[in-house]
Amino acid sequence: MANSKAINSKQVLTLLLSALFSIAAILAAQYVSVPAQAAERPFPDYDLEFEWIHGEVDPNWKPGDPGDGCLRSANPEITHLYTYGFGSKIHPCDGVRTTMTFNYNEVNPAMPPTLQFRLGVTWQYTKRSDNNPYIWKPVENFMMDGQLVDPAKYDTLNQEDVVVKRPDGTWQHLGNNNPRDFFEPVHVVFDDEFYNDEVHTFRWDAYLPADGDFAGMTIGTGSTGDTEGGSIGVKANGLKVGISAYADYRYVLDSEYRAARNIADPTVKIKNRPLAYWGGELAGSTYTTIQCLEQPNQHLAPVMREQNITEIYPELVGVVANPGNTEFESSSGDFALAYYPYEFFVGQVGNWADLTGLKLMNWDKATETFYSHGDKNIPYKPTLESVKREIPGYTYVDNDIPIDPEGKLEMPGYRKTAAPNFELSYHKTMGVDTQHMYFTYKPNPGSFELTKTDATGAPLPGARFELYQLVEDVATPCGVAPDLTDTVQLEVCEVRTPANTDELRDMLASAPTQCAPKTLRKVVLDGFATDGTFTTGDDGKFTPQGEPALLPGNYFVREVAAPAGYEILNEFLPLEVPVQAAKDKSGQLVSAAVPGKVVVNNFQTPPPPDEPEDPNEPDLPPTGMTPVWPAAIVLLGLGTAVLLLKRKYSK
Repeated sequence: MANSKAINSKQVLTLLLSALFSIAAILAAQYVSVPAQAAERPFPDYDLEFEWIHGEVDPNWKPGDPGDGCLRSANPEITHLYTYGFGSKIHPCDGVRTTMTFNYNEVNPAMPPTLQFRLGVTWQYTKRSDNNPYIWKPVENFMMDGQLVDPAKYDTLNQEDVVVKRPDGTWQHLGNNNPRDFFEPVHVVFDDEFYNDEVHTFRWDAYLPADGDFAGMTIGTGSTGDTEGGSIGVKANGLKVGISAYADYRYVLDSEYRAARNIADPTVKIKNRPLAYWGGELAGSTYTTIQCLEQPNQHLAPVMREQNITEIYPELVGVVANPGNTEFESSSGDFALAYYPYEFFVGQVGNWADLTGLKLMNWDKATETFYSHGDKNIPYKPTLESVKREIPGYTYVDNDIPIDPEGKLEMPGYRKTAAPNFELSYHKTMGVDTQHMYFTYKPNPGSFELTKTDATGAPLPGARFELYQLVEDVATPCGVAPDLTDTVQLEVCEVRTPANTDELRDMLASAPTQCAPKTLRKVVLDGFATDGTFTTGDDGKFTPQGEPALLPGNYFVREVAAPAGYEILNEFLPLEVPVQAAKDKSGQLVSAAVPGKVVVNNFQTPPPPDEPEDPNEPDLPPTGMTPVWPAAIVLLGLGTAVLLLKRKYSK
């Protein structure tokens, strides 16, 4: 061993100094070297890798039985474990295999080696079956440079509760009142030295019990330093793992959401619903859907449970081959939204250098570009912007995603700013594993276009109308009470369309049928007259002036005066202002100005029923006298007949 070589060299040096003191003194005066202090000895570089050991739950085990409830395999399936910052996801009875490779490659050859290198690991977990605090569990199969390490070196604690919960809900470590969640590792001292260009590899396994729902690993390293004491310092690392937790996103009307949450003022920021943690309350939390917003047609867009990674990070278009979709799934205790574009965040303010062993998520800091990963299983996490959909015809208003006070890091400068985010947690109620977040929207206002024509379709100018909004007098699914301000009850009848003049005459002479009272509110827009009416122009049309101001919904136009010679057959005609969305050339829905359109037909006043109605019958003279020539012809004929008879009998 390297340490044995060092001891032999010191013994030889002692003998030489005893025999040749004067020579040694001269040599010492010329070549004396001072032991390096801790601050002068760099920490060895290291690579850190986590692998996923796929385990199996014992189907016959139940909480309370001896053991951890997991079956062990001599050759388990092992895959790469994707980590997101300090967190990852495994399943009960799965394990984490950790490999750390240390090496010195920049140490001054004249500097004394690192003595008695230390490495310590703790692994502790919580259980779904009760509210016990973290329980310590030893790691397994600890190896150094391919050789098993004696378990007595690292399995030195009893498996008992190592922390207790205070009355205020925080954790307290037994003995030292340490406020942190994880207790510090007991270091294993390895009787070895680190020389220049020397490499050492450590590996160990840690398993999550069958009823575990969260676990944490703490890794600590250090050294006893040189003969004058001190240390090379401590580097800490670790990993948090939890079982699967999910998020989804819902898109609803702002007015409905506020009614469900009793937020009366539409200008007030939406209050966040309580986050449900693994030991927290469930009712009313983010695990609870707002039932009135789950009714048919309440969602403005489908619930988003997964997303294409190029929608999360548009920079990956053309970079990632076959990107595919990623579910909004992570481990319990992990953040649901990405601290874009970083894999993790650091709380310090100002410039920041990344920690050894951790990398920015998919981001090459040197080139400021994303790595060309082709694996769609890389845990791309959604950002707030990627899940905040653009819904045609609607404008985004608010969301109920909490603001993380610790913030996020932004480029350039890695400056910390506040960030919308929330932590995923697996509630202890089995099967309740998805948190629901709501985004709220308001409909874009629209306008209308009225066209006035006669029975032949020719435009009719000069017709006057009023505009009324139909007010539903029942509460909405979430309890939005109807606003009945300035409303009136008016009889609205079915629209009638005559087939001929006789039907028109009959309709005008009789009262309309199929009428019902409607709750209406008169609407006055730009371009209306002071009395609240509007009039068709020379082209028979009318469109309000100014910006669109009508919420999509049902309206009525009421004709109050028809042009001279025309009759008002239908007093009210329905008008629908649609959602302000239309299809573009590619067939995709886009926000657009889509006016509601209504065509109002007028009919000329019909003649009385006793007047001739045959259009081919000749007109009578304007004098009103009866023609005499037909009588003259008759008299002439009679005179001729009499003359002929007289001649016959006179012979």
